Amino acid sequence: MKKILILSICIIFTFQVNAQISRMLEKGKSGIGIQGSITSSPGSDGFQGKFGGSLKGKLDAEFIYSYNITGAKENLLNTDKAFFNYYEGRLTYWIFRNEVTKGIDVNIGALCAFDAARYKDYLYNDDSGIENEYMGYTGGALGMETSINFRMNEKWSLQPSFLFWYETGKERMKEVGVEKTNWYHSTVSSISLSLVRKMVSGSAFYVSANQNFWVYDVNTTPLVYELALGYVFKM
Repeated sequence: MKKILILSICIIFTFQVNAQISRMLEKGKSGIGIQGSITSSPGSDGFQGKFGGSLKGKLDAEFIYSYNITGAKENLLNTDKAFFNYYEGRLTYWIFRNEVTKGIDVNIGALCAFDAARYKDYLYNDDSGIENEYMGYTGGALGMETSINFRMNEKWSLQPSFLFWYETGKERMKEVGVEKTNWYHSTVSSISLSLVRKMVSGSAFYVSANQNFWVYDVNTTPLVYELALGYVFKM
């Protein structure tokens, strides 16, 4: 049970929410985007970086890197030196991007992602008091994303969005000194709100606030909050 609790608390930090390239540009435009963010949840803190590109506003390709540290007391670990590195590649295909009424655009996309995390010093005791170690996981995901763009004027817009995906993969751990693997299944959902400033060139600057929620098998995590800043260069 402690292993499941530790994984469920830590893995949620690895998910970078929402594609942030095509939907920041005008329909049909290509671009390159960069983003930095910080995350916070009870007992954990981290930061993320993202780089990606959009092909004619239809297909986004993104790479995400995340680094996180986790408190020992709050998360039942035997050391306060635990951390992990996370890597993700993601493709988002925008099925629908249209103005549905004056000043309001709707974006709907389908996504797939592949991710991996490598953990260091994630040491914990099982129910028998024996020290075990969580080592990491590799997985793949399919999901959907939708957002609504409210254009307040020529320069500013507000974009609420929602994302949901299903992931499965293999996790690795050492139990009683023996390395083992285990299949896992999870769902991720998130909501976000972005304030976008469109530049004269067609590029865009934005700030986003996100709230993530993750379910590992039947176990749920605390809410994780993320604050992100990004810039998308129109090509």
